[in-house]
Amino acid sequence: MLIMVFGIIFAHTILSAMHTKDELILDAVLYLRIYLLGMPALSLYNFGSAVLSTAGDTRRPLYYLLFSGIVNVLLNLYFVIVCRWDVASVASASVISQYLSAALILAILFRNQEAFALRIESLKLYEP
Repeated sequence: MLIMVFGIIFAHTILSAMHTKDELILDAVLYLRIYLLGMPALSLYNFGSAVLSTAGDTRRPLYYLLFSGIVNVLLNLYFVIVCRWDVASVASASVISQYLSAALILAILFRNQEAFALRIESLKLYEP
């Protein structure tokens, strides 16, 4: 979350430091800021994938990532070709696909009956 906030705040500075061309920088900043909104989903997917991989299930995370990637491409094509939207739509398609992959992984973890399954009633905040 900290990286996401830092990236959103300093997107222009970071891209300027990377010598992004002046004619591209505003669209690049917009793209990066929207894309960074997908960081929580990316973290959830990676966490869930690691849990499942540790339990020996490497196929479903891969299939879900593949499916989400296909959805990303299809959304890009739809947003750009059919809707004639700009760079924000491409970034939005990426974010949508990231949240889709996270949702699919979380669905597995909530439905699972193993010891590593997620249970809503077990989620708690502990004070130190």
